[in-house]
Amino acid sequence: MRKLSKVAIAVAITVSAACSGIAYAQTSHADQVTQ
Repeated sequence: MRKLSKVAIAVAITVSAACSGIAYAQTSHADQVTQ
């Protein structure tokens, strides 16, 4: 079970990092369009 939870944590971190990157890309793109 410990291996599984480690994998789950790694996946969660990867997903949250990807979401943060997408959100950052969208906001910076919106800033460029606004300017």
